[in-house]
Amino acid sequence: MRVLANIGACVLFLTTAVSAQSPALVARQLTFKLTAATLAEATAVVAAQSGITIRFDASVPVELRDRRLSTVPLSFVNAPVATVLEYLTGQSGLAFVVVDSTTVVIQVKAR
Repeated sequence: MRVLANIGACVLFLTTAVSAQSPALVARQLTFKLTAATLAEATAVVAAQSGITIRFDASVPVELRDRRLSTVPLSFVNAPVATVLEYLTGQSGLAFVVVDSTTVVIQVKAR
């Protein structure tokens, strides 16, 4: 019984953490395909489709912004904005921070 209570508490915590990110990042779904896109190009597509502003922190080198993410096409179907951003930033060792419901900043991942 304790195990079930702990699992329930963990699920509740994770649901609260995701919801706290931002309704815009949780509720909006994206569908797109990119071929040989850079991080800057991919985030521009995310911003255009989701209606949010995505900025790069000064700590993110231009080389990372302009590096190709993949040689194979990237495809997302009905993916939440937060999931897409986690994937895109994770490919470059970066992270994103939700500033408010309409603004996200991409920065170097804290060590």
